[in-house]
Amino acid sequence: MVILNLLLIIIVFAIVIIFIMAVQQPDEFRVTRDIMIDGSPDDVFDHINNLKRQHEWSPWVEMDPDAHYEFDGPEEGEGAIIHWKGDKTGVGKMTIVESNPSKLIRSQLDFQKPMQATNIAEFILEKEGNKTHVTSRMVGPNKFMGKVFGVFMNMQKICGDQFEKGLQNLKAKVEA
Repeated sequence: MVILNLLLIIIVFAIVIIFIMAVQQPDEFRVTRDIMIDGSPDDVFDHINNLKRQHEWSPWVEMDPDAHYEFDGPEEGEGAIIHWKGDKTGVGKMTIVESNPSKLIRSQLDFQKPMQATNIAEFILEKEGNKTHVTSRMVGPNKFMGKVFGVFMNMQKICGDQFEKGLQNLKAKVEA
């Protein structure tokens, strides 16, 4: 009985510690990566603003090549949509909500599975000489379950690695 009580106290203590750590997590998460690409902002923009072209270098397509993808709306720019359903990538859609030529592409990501979430993804393009500085960023609310997840998993590492891979793939496409 003493061992059972001790075990119960340890479990309750662990839950309290996890709860305290979770509530201290920020209310918003942000993952950002950047890269310099040899090419003009116009060249880079063309590979991002068109979802079929974006599909060619996406690290998520590479990660889940058997996923089902469907395009909707215009082929590029505001209103362009890609839907996906895959074993590794889950279920969701991405809609370009802002397209500022050679400067910014902002998309809304609506994840349905494995968890429901709505985030904003951005590509920011800045001309630097004959190169383009590209910043890839995702921002979203960090609700309680996300905060608990954040106690155990590093979103910067998980998503950041994919962002870096995507930027490297984009760089290879533009510079080819």
